[in-house]
Amino acid sequence: MSWVKDYLSFTEKERNALLVLIVIIAAFIFLPEFYSPVRKVAADPHLQQAISEMRTARKNNVDDEWQTTGDEARQSKEVKLFTFDPNSLDEAGFVSLGLPERTARTIINYRNKGGRFRKPEDLRKIYSLKKEDADRIVPYARIAEQYANQYPKSSYSPRERYNNVPSVIDINEATIEEWKALPGIGDVLSARIARYRESIGGFSSIQQVAKTYGLRDSTFRLILPYLRLREPAVNKVDINTAFEKELQECAGITPDVAKAIVIYRKQHGNFQSVEDLRKIVFITAEMFSRIAPCVVVK
Repeated sequence: MSWVKDYLSFTEKERNALLVLIVIIAAFIFLPEFYSPVRKVAADPHLQQAISEMRTARKNNVDDEWQTTGDEARQSKEVKLFTFDPNSLDEAGFVSLGLPERTARTIINYRNKGGRFRKPEDLRKIYSLKKEDADRIVPYARIAEQYANQYPKSSYSPRERYNNVPSVIDINEATIEEWKALPGIGDVLSARIARYRESIGGFSSIQQVAKTYGLRDSTFRLILPYLRLREPAVNKVDINTAFEKELQECAGITPDVAKAIVIYRKQHGNFQSVEDLRKIVFITAEMFSRIAPCVVVK
């Protein structure tokens, strides 16, 4: 075991060095207990008062600004109701009645697709129209006689009620309740069909109904005999002269598509035919089928 003794033995210099090292380590361990780097600075009372005044003034300004903004928001919500015909009122008119722009645009698209309001309560068939908004504006709706007597609402005859035979409905005018009366269509599907109709700006063909999410082919074939589509009288827009806002009034033309049409026209010149819209990359075949009926090249 002599090698162990030789390994653990130290010379006098090594012992002194080890002792110094132990003292240094101990100093680093216990030094924080006796010395703190944080120094306390005497607070200047004048500076503290100035800071306090600045904070108070800033808080008052924020409160005033918040109150002003809140008042403006409340004022903006105060709308002046007036009598109107939902079959002729423009988008700005619906917005002035307090409706969101999206809802107003949906109503315009519904009309562009041939939909008509035969009585004030028909406004409630617009899926995105909130109940509180409908309750507020429906009493002010007035339907012109030409619309009230045109395309009377389909209803069950006593014989149909007895035999439980569904009525034929117009796919662009039918309410959720009318969809729900069809075989195989319940609360969920009727709401989905109405929501899908609004999202595409109205159906341009009966076959589009089949693309509703969750509507099985077997169910669609079951309701197909009860579906009809009245061709709308569409005021076509010239894609060679129309501005973006005019193009957006056409069903199926979103702001992005309208902007793309104008940009393409500036870069490549006038469209030679409506078919030239297909040259715009992101206009799909389905999108083109919705746009084509309401545009023209003059």
